[in-house]
Amino acid sequence: MLKRLVGWLSLLALLLLLLGGCTGSPAAPPPAPASASPAPEVHVQLAPQSRPLLGAGQLPEREQPQPLKTRKAPPPPPRPRPTPLKVTPPPAPPPPAAPESSPQLPGAAYPQAGGVSLNPVAPPVPVGLGPRDYLARAESASQQLDQLIRRGSLRAEFIGTGHAGDMVEMSLHNNTGRTISVHLAPGMMLRPGDGQKVQPLMVNEDTTITLAPGASSIRALPSFCMDSRVPAPAPDGLTAYRFATRTKDGGPATVRVLQVAQQIALQPSSLPESYHRQAVTQLALWKSMRQPVGEVQMQSAMGPAYYDLATRRAILADVERVLAASR
Repeated sequence: MLKRLVGWLSLLALLLLLLGGCTGSPAAPPPAPASASPAPEVHVQLAPQSRPLLGAGQLPEREQPQPLKTRKAPPPPPRPRPTPLKVTPPPAPPPPAAPESSPQLPGAAYPQAGGVSLNPVAPPVPVGLGPRDYLARAESASQQLDQLIRRGSLRAEFIGTGHAGDMVEMSLHNNTGRTISVHLAPGMMLRPGDGQKVQPLMVNEDTTITLAPGASSIRALPSFCMDSRVPAPAPDGLTAYRFATRTKDGGPATVRVLQVAQQIALQPSSLPESYHRQAVTQLALWKSMRQPVGEVQMQSAMGPAYYDLATRRAILADVERVLAASR
C-alpha cells in the first residue's frame, strides 16, 4: 500500500516538473518524506494560457475595420440651359386719322337696323315750283311708276341699307321689249304693305331713269323716315314697298314741309349745310305729323352736333321756321 502511494506521488511530481518546465514556473519542492500519516491534498494551479502581445495601434484580426463598400455616385444632372426670352416688339403706332371733312351722323332716332353712316342729302328741289305744282309732280311720278310695276312692265325690289339718309336701294328691271323711262321727284312716298311694321319713306330724289329692253338699274334712294315709332328697313332685307300718293301718316302737308325745308335759308352752324338741312328736314317732318321727337330723336337726327349747344339751338330754330312757313 505504501509503495503504491509512493508511486503515485512520484508520478505526480514528474507531471508537475514537466508542467513547470513548460510554463517557466519554479520547480515544485521535493516531495515530503513518507510518513505513516495520510497524504495531504495537493492543489494544482494551471498557468493561464498566454496571448501574443499586440503592437501599439494594432487591433485584433476580428476587430480590424472593414472598408465600406459604396456605389459610385451618379453624375449630377446637366444644368438646364436658360431659355432666351422672346420679347414681342411693341406694335407700331397707328397712322394718324385723316381729318374728316364732315361729321358722320348716326342712324335715325327711330329703331335703326344696321350701321350708322350716311350720305349727305343734296337739296335737288327746283325753287320755281309752287306748293301745288310741287305736290302734283310728286303724285304724278308716284302714280306712273306704280302703274308700270302693277302691270308687270317693271319689276321693282327695295332692299334696306341700314343707313339713315339712303334707307333703301331700289332695283328696277325692264321686263318689256321697249325702252322705258321713269321720273323720280321729291315728295314721292313709299308705303309698306299692310301689317308690316316698317317705316314708310318719303323720297328726296329728282332724276330720270331710262331702261333699255331687259335692262336693270339699282340706285340708292335718298329718303326720310315718315314714322319715328317703327323700325327702319332691315339691312340687306327686302321690303314690299309700293309708291303711293298718300300714306297713313303723311300726305300733302308733309310734302309741303319737305319743299320748304329744302328751300329755306339756314342759320350758320358748325355742320356742313347738307347735314344741317337733313337734320332740319327730318325733325320738321316728325313734328308736322305730331310724332315723338324727344332727346333720342334729336340726337339721331343731329348726330354729334346735338352736343354742341350752339348748333343744336340753330337746328331747332330752323325747324320751327320750316313749320311756320309750311302752314
